[in-house]
Parts: sequence; C-alpha cells; structure tokens
Amino acid sequence: MKTIRFYEMSDIDSHPYVISNVESFYSMCKAWNIKLTKANINYIENNDSVYAICKVGKPELILSSNYKQLRKNFSKSKRR
Repeated sequence: MKTIRFYEMSDIDSHPYVISNVESFYSMCKAWNIKLTKANINYIENNDSVYAICKVGKPELILSSNYKQLRKNFSKSKRR
C-alpha cells in the first residue's frame, strides 16, 4: 500500500498527514495551490513510501523516500 506523509506549513518537526490515496494527495495539493510537476508525480507513482514537504515560502514540493533524507533535502532548500 502506498503511503504519503505530508508535513504541513513547511514544519519538518510536526506530525505529518498520512495519506494512503494518491488521488487524495493530488486533490489536496490542488486545493492548497501546491505545484505538482511531472517529476513529482513520477516520483510519487514509483515509490510506495513518500515523505513530502513544501519549500519554505514556496508552493513547491520536496520529496524523499525516508524522513532522514527529507530532513536533509529540506535543510538544503532553506539555504538557497
């Protein structure tokens, strides 16, 4: 079963929303004006476990297959 863990408000330390329906995640992104690129969709479709967060101040997703890597990628994005 596919699981997407989404950390709201760019808060990596919060408790994530756990979503098991990809279409629900896509609908949530659309409702919250979060950009879904072809690369994002491809990543989500090809991984059973996805950790997601938005870049600080931007409606762009950062995706990873585990929390540790998501945290690392999120930290990198804040320095840019």
